[in-house]
Amino acid sequence: TAQGSSCLCVPMEGAPMVGADRLERMQQVAPFVNFQTFRKLPVNAAVRIVGQLAPHNGNQGRMMMPTDGGSICVALDPQLEAVAPGFVEVLGNKMADLGAEGSMRAVAILRHEGQPDAELWNEAIQMMQMPQLRSLFQPDAAAV
Repeated sequence: TAQGSSCLCVPMEGAPMVGADRLERMQQVAPFVNFQTFRKLPVNAAVRIVGQLAPHNGNQGRMMMPTDGGSICVALDPQLEAVAPGFVEVLGNKMADLGAEGSMRAVAILRHEGQPDAELWNEAIQMMQMPQLRSLFQPDAAAV
């Protein structure tokens, strides 16, 4: 990004998506969500969420701090354990809560560079959820 500017979300150049080979296992296209929309989703819903990934105090997996606050326990398969903490996009499925404010099983993780503009990101997520705009952000049924 340009000096002094904020970014919405920029994948780290040359950083592969860890677990990309597993995306075909997902039964549906994962919509972008923030913590508020994540909490409203049913168990097993496909999700794509952005935030800081940090170690999870001695437990397996990581703790995700989404851009709008809250915390989500992220269960990782051994293939994904090597992902370093930092700003990431996690694709996976919501799980039943395991004591955190929410839980999910990661299928793939994409590292991002820099720190996004959290307010801009959350406004984009809210727009994606608006009934009058939702169709613009959903996959075409014929293409899926």
